Formats: sequence, structure tokens, C-alpha cells
Amino acid sequence: MTDAPPIPLAQAIGFTEADLSANREGKLSQAQCEQLQKRKTRILLIGFGTFLILTLVATLFLFMGSRPNQSGILSIIGIGLTICNALMVGIFFRGWLRLNADSNTNTVIAIQGEVERVLKPLNRRVMNYMIRIQNIEVYVNKDVFIAFAPQGEYTIYRTLYSGILLSAERGKS
Repeated sequence: MTDAPPIPLAQAIGFTEADLSANREGKLSQAQCEQLQKRKTRILLIGFGTFLILTLVATLFLFMGSRPNQSGILSIIGIGLTICNALMVGIFFRGWLRLNADSNTNTVIAIQGEVERVLKPLNRRVMNYMIRIQNIEVYVNKDVFIAFAPQGEYTIYRTLYSGILLSAERGKS
């Protein structure tokens, strides 16, 4: 059984020649701006949904713990859930702020150098795929990982604040 040939880098990452051309100039393309906007909307909706669910569950625990003849542990769980809720809101908001800053600055950074492919096992069954270029690490999916040649010169284009891999091109080896 033979492995399928790796898919092209542009297809694996999901960029077009127009995207690459805009990235070479240090700017986001129109399609990439729309993708960032979709990510901002998605993180806002997921964050808001998480906030509502945790708020409801924390309220229920606090209510049940405040009734007579109920265990005080329920109030402690409610307080813990409230603290977790605050932390989750902060994490989602930080992600949204990074995406918003990337959208507003419309800036792309280019990193050029030798690419090193690194597999980081999370546990026995799950692997994290990462490429490293000039000691900058970018986590990618398996298709993107395979699309990069094991040892080669590349220029990768990332967003400034959130570090999202936008496009890449093979350099001179």
C-alpha cells in the first residue's frame, strides 16, 4: 500500500496566488480579511455561548447551595464555576482582541529560512504537528505538515498578533 502524494502547499493551507501576492507586499488579501472576520465572529459566538451556559450552571449551584438544609459544597462549586466563567471570558476576549488587531493593522509578517518539521506527541494517540522556522513555531494540521518538504527553504506569511499561517512559498535551496 502506497501513501498518496502530498497535496500542494497552497491547497493544504488554503490560499490563492492573489493571497500570496498580497502577503508578499506585507498586506492581507480581501479573502484573508473575510476569513479573519469569520474567525472573529466565531470566537465571539462560542465565547458568548460558553458564558451563558457557565452562568446558568453557576447560578443553579449557588441557588441550590443557599437553600436551607442544602450542602454548602454546592455554593463552593457555584463560586468556582463563576471564577472559571470569568477566566473563560478573558481567554475568548484575548483571542478576539488578537484577531481584531490583525484585521485593523492589515499587516502580514514574512519569515524566511530553513523549515524544520516537528512532531510533538500529546499522548500515545494524539500528535501535534508543528513547523519551526527561525525558532518560531507554528502549529498546523497534518496535511499542511506533510506539504512542507522535510528540509527546505521557505518563506511563511503569518498574521502579526494571532500568528495564523496565511500562506507559504518554497524558497531557493
